[in-house]
Amino acid sequence: MHKRLAMSVYDVQELVALVRPVPGLACSCSESLAKLLQLLLVLCTIVGVILVTEGDCQVLDESWTLTVNGRSVRPNPDGSFRIPNLSAGDRFGAGGPGTRPDFLSDDFLRLVGSRTIEGRTEYVFSEPFQIRQGETFTIGNLTYTTIAPPLPESLVITADTSLLMVGSAAQLVTTGLLGDGSRPDLSARVAWTVYRTSNAAIASVDEDGLVSGNGKGVAFITAVNDGAAAVYRMRVEEELVTTSVEGRTQLLDGTPVVDANVTLFGQSVPSLAPDGIFSFTDIEVPSGESVTAVATADVGGTGLLGVGRGVVVADGVTDVGILVLEDVGYALDLDGSGAYLEIPTTLRGFGVTNAFTISVWIKADDVSGMHMLLEDGTQFNTSSFYLGVSPRQRRVFARLNTTRTSYFNDSISLPPFAERWANLTYTYDGAAIRLYLDGALFFSRGVSGNIVAGNRNLRVGFPSGERFFVGRVDELSIWTLALSEDQVRSMLAQDLSGTEAGLAGFWSFDEGQGEVSADRSVNGNDASLAGGAAWALDNPRLRQ
Repeated sequence: MHKRLAMSVYDVQELVALVRPVPGLACSCSESLAKLLQLLLVLCTIVGVILVTEGDCQVLDESWTLTVNGRSVRPNPDGSFRIPNLSAGDRFGAGGPGTRPDFLSDDFLRLVGSRTIEGRTEYVFSEPFQIRQGETFTIGNLTYTTIAPPLPESLVITADTSLLMVGSAAQLVTTGLLGDGSRPDLSARVAWTVYRTSNAAIASVDEDGLVSGNGKGVAFITAVNDGAAAVYRMRVEEELVTTSVEGRTQLLDGTPVVDANVTLFGQSVPSLAPDGIFSFTDIEVPSGESVTAVATADVGGTGLLGVGRGVVVADGVTDVGILVLEDVGYALDLDGSGAYLEIPTTLRGFGVTNAFTISVWIKADDVSGMHMLLEDGTQFNTSSFYLGVSPRQRRVFARLNTTRTSYFNDSISLPPFAERWANLTYTYDGAAIRLYLDGALFFSRGVSGNIVAGNRNLRVGFPSGERFFVGRVDELSIWTLALSEDQVRSMLAQDLSGTEAGLAGFWSFDEGQGEVSADRSVNGNDASLAGGAAWALDNPRLRQ
C-alpha cells in the first residue's frame, strides 16, 4: 500500500486483455458503432473478444494506443496487452465518504483506445469499471466506433440551493459536456458519477448526489465522472433569522448612484431611491453573522464596484452603510470545477535557469486539501516547480525541480489567508527558495542547481492531481531574478508598468471580457482562459 497526497492508493497487479478473432464465431456489423462480443472465461485468465469492423474480424494491433487512468500501452501483435501496477484512489468504502477504505477504487475507470488510418481516426472504449487491490482485471465488452467516444470533457454541478439547514437535504444535478456538444444528466450512480465531500460532519452526500446537512459550516462536494470533475460549495447553518438590510450607493464625490445593481445572497434589489438608498425587506439570513451587499454599475463605460457590510440584527434592520462605487478593476475567477488560465510557455521559456520570482494575489475559498495554484507539468515530477495552497489548513505547498535537487515541502503553516486577498511571492536565487505572504518572509530552505524544464505550458489553477484552485487570482508577475524582501514589499506597494528590469511576464486581468488576458510585459505571452474561467469585478485593493 502506498500513500500519496494524504489518500490511500492501491495498485492492481496488472490490467490484461486480448482482442482476437475466434474460430467458429460469426461477426456482425453496424455503420458507425459496433459492439465487441465478449467470451466469458473462468478464473483470472485473459478474456477473448471479437472486434467487429466493416465485414471483417480484426485484431487490435500495434497501430492502436490504449489508455487507462493516464497509463498508455500499445497492443502486442496477437492483440493482447498488459498494464502492470495500475493505481487508483481508495479513500472510502461502499458507504461513501466517512467509511473505511475497502480496497476497491472509489472512482470508475475506463479503457479508451484510438488509431489513425489513412486520415481516419478509429476508437475503442470499454464500459466503466473499478479495480481491486492485488487483483488482475480482465477487460471485455469493448465498443468500436469511428466517432469520438461519448465521454464527458467537463462537468457542471447545480442545485436549488447552496445553503442548507441542519437536518435538511438538497439534490445536486450533475451535467456533463460531451465532445459532440450534448449535455446529458450524469447525476445518478448508474451514470458512473462518484461523489465525495470535504467534511461529512458538515454535509454528507449519497451515491446519487443527495446532500444532507449535518452540522454548521461549509463543505465542498466533488463529482467525478470519467476523469472530469466539478466542485459545489454547500453551506450549512443551524438557524435562520429574519432581517431587513439597508444601505446607500454613491460615487467618491458623494453623488448618488441610482442605477446601481445591488445584490445580497444572490438577490437583487428591485430599485433604488433617488438618493441612492436601497432596502431588502424581511429576508432570511444566518444568525450571528455579518452580511455583505455588493453594488456594481457602469458609468461612462467604466465598471464600478462598491461593498458594504453589517452585523445581522434579528427581526430588525441591518445597516450595511455607504457603498462607495469606484473603478477597482477585474480579477480572474476560478470556480474549482475545471477552470484555469494557460500561459503559452513554461517557466524555463521565460529565460529562467537559476533564479526567478513569481508573485500572485489570491482570494482563496476556505477549502480543505491542497489546491494547485501554479504549475508547468503534467505531474509533480515533470514540472519545473509548483505552488499549491490549502486555505483551511493555512498551508502552502511548494516544489522546485533542479539538476541537483527535487525539493518538496508540505508543512508550511501560515496565518489565516482564506477568503481575503493575500499575496504569495515565491523566489529562487540558485541557493535557496523563499516564500512570502503579503511581503513578509515566512519560509526559506537551501536548494541549488539549474531549474529543469517543465513538460507543459504554465497553467494557473490547473492541477496534476484532482483539485483545481477555487477562488480569484490577480496581478500575476514572473521575473528572471530573485527579488529581495525589500524589493518584494516595494513591488506590492506600486502598480507595475510592465517595463521593470527582469520582469518576464505580467498579467493584470483587467480585461473584464473575452477569453484572453494580455501579458503587460514586453514579451507578449498573452494567456488564455479555459474550462469556464471568468472575470470578476474585484481587486486586491478591496482586501481590507
